[in-house]
Amino acid sequence: MSTSPGADGSPRLQRGRLFWRLFVRAGMLALAFDVDRAGRAQRVRVLSDTTRVALDHEVERKRFVLRLRKTVAAWKFAKQRGVSRVTLPLVFERG
Repeated sequence: MSTSPGADGSPRLQRGRLFWRLFVRAGMLALAFDVDRAGRAQRVRVLSDTTRVALDHEVERKRFVLRLRKTVAAWKFAKQRGVSRVTLPLVFERG
């Protein structure tokens, strides 16, 4: 398993990518969040989650979804005049 840093510099995110490649069959995870006037992502929440794994990997799946929410919450955007609402659908397919 690779421990090289992910896009955010996190070895955990890299391990999470490996988890999805190995265990997630397919599905969609839709996240929603607001971007405040300062450009910070706020109120990251799951709108829909149809991802499925074998029952013995369910804990890891939930941890990875939480890690994704935390990663999105750390995103920074340019300053803006008002609050923006964003929906981010992530589609997983077995190739």
